Amino acid sequence: SAAPSAGIKPSSIFYFLDIATERVGLFFTFGSEKKARKALEYADERLAEAEAVAGDKNTDAVKTAITNYEGNIAFAAEKAKDIGEKEKAKALLTTISDSTSRHQEVLADVLAKVPDEAKEAITKAIEASKKGHEEAMQKIAELKGEVEQLKKEVVELKAKSEAEIAKAEAERLSAKEKERTTAELEKQKEERVKAEAKAIQDETERQRLQAEKAKAEAETAKAEAERQRLQAEIDAYKAKEAAVNTQKQAEINKGIYCNGKYWSQCPVGQTFACPSSGNAFCSAPKSSVDLNRAANNKSELINLQNIDISKYKKLLEDDTSEVARTNNILNQLTGLPGSGGLAYELSIAHRNLFMAHQGVDMSLIEYTENSKRQIENLDVAAFADEAVVAKMRDQINENILQTSQETYKRQKEIAEYDDGIRAFVSILNTAF
Repeated sequence: SAAPSAGIKPSSIFYFLDIATERVGLFFTFGSEKKARKALEYADERLAEAEAVAGDKNTDAVKTAITNYEGNIAFAAEKAKDIGEKEKAKALLTTISDSTSRHQEVLADVLAKVPDEAKEAITKAIEASKKGHEEAMQKIAELKGEVEQLKKEVVELKAKSEAEIAKAEAERLSAKEKERTTAELEKQKEERVKAEAKAIQDETERQRLQAEKAKAEAETAKAEAERQRLQAEIDAYKAKEAAVNTQKQAEINKGIYCNGKYWSQCPVGQTFACPSSGNAFCSAPKSSVDLNRAANNKSELINLQNIDISKYKKLLEDDTSEVARTNNILNQLTGLPGSGGLAYELSIAHRNLFMAHQGVDMSLIEYTENSKRQIENLDVAAFADEAVVAKMRDQINENILQTSQETYKRQKEIAEYDDGIRAFVSILNTAF
């Protein structure tokens, strides 16, 4: 496949938005295998970023990219452990092994380019990549052995099953030759079979309701944990933003800081410019055409953020309605006989799940509104770079698509819950 693009570099003012968007993308990626493969894609991009800034002598940018790379690799390896199907786990581990092997070559090239103060971080990343490669290879070998053992057990079970079938058929033929029981005994047997079938049906439905309840409780816990994690990130981001603003104000008081030095203000009519490396310089203002295009780009990004926020608010409104509907069902279930207790517990778990969804919705609304304010506070000239604007536009559109997918997922959860309640009502009507 083609080499990944570096995208927005760690030295860019938009880098925080790039990382934040990827984290939201991981949250809306479902299934351990898909999460792991998504994390590997992000690891490739972090490595491309480190390679892109290696020659800029920007130690902090290199370390930032490498730290995020290590986090992506560790996340992918952890999710690989959650895959129950051995063939899928083996395929994913092979991908991780191939990726880390290739990463070691890129990291070795980056090590030769970066300043001395960044070499320790690169060396650490190389060791982590080697370790990931070795662990993946070891796990692949273990899975091969397990698969072979399972095949052997399947063959043995098949042989045993065939023998038992033959034995059962012989016993059936022998029983057929015996005298038939009286009509009364046959009637009693028929009634007993019906009673046993009814008991099996009731037990099956009870187990199904229990499984639905357990699933809903697990989803509730997962959603609450994610809400707390997002809230922690938002709080940390606010604290970091306040610290940065304080530092910027101190730097403004001393002069304009750029690449390790303080510079005097530019003459009237010129704009101060700070490149990724080297000396700062003053530049003439952009043309009115460029500024108009930049203003349109900024307005478009703010409008896209407003669309994303409105979708999150619609999710919150729908979740609030579902909580109210479930409370109404709970009032109707109170005091019902038989399996009513299980249906009541299932409804409690369903309501708690959507209350947790409400918390996640509110955190995502606040998170997206903070991102929109960041865009609003940036100078219009920052949006003249069409490549950067295109990257931001694609990221926001991806968030809008993921919100639509989350809406479908919650509609499916409501449908599964309604199916469970209808099954309970059917059993109740049959029994009484």
